[in-house]
Amino acid sequence: MTMEATTWLQHAVAGFAALTSAERRAIRDFTLLWSLFEARLTACNASIPEIEAAMTRLEAAGVLDVARLDRPLRHFRDRYAPGGVLIPRFEALRLNGHGRPLVERVLTGEPAGPAEIANALMIIVYRLRNNLFHGNKWNDGIQDQRANFQTANRILMALMDMHRAGPTPDGGSAAT
Repeated sequence: MTMEATTWLQHAVAGFAALTSAERRAIRDFTLLWSLFEARLTACNASIPEIEAAMTRLEAAGVLDVARLDRPLRHFRDRYAPGGVLIPRFEALRLNGHGRPLVERVLTGEPAGPAEIANALMIIVYRLRNNLFHGNKWNDGIQDQRANFQTANRILMALMDMHRAGPTPDGGSAAT
């Protein structure tokens, strides 16, 4: 007899059974959207430099519509830097390296251009991805993550829409 993964997780992992169907759906959708984003915008090789290059390409193509990222930006500012001040919860992202200063600047409300805002948001999404895929979300508690993953999903879909709308190498439109 084959057991469904969700059934197994409910029995084997503390806290999983307490997740709502909306929380489970947000996490499931994130894994699918991340996979597609990584394939389409980073040539199956996501890293902070690759994400930065992808955002630069969107901006250069004239399709980076940062207004579509306003709601996600507000969510992450409210979650990690309410009132423009980083709170301890920010450390749970486990930001290291050269991406951290940019994310700090954007979350605390310092002036930033469209590509910088998109980069900062995608660095947060990348950290959510790493924290989920490498187990930190399981160790720290996967509850209280629905809004994060729903927000990450909005960002990924918006950026992939922008990518599809961009020009192709022959000067035409990528949208079909």
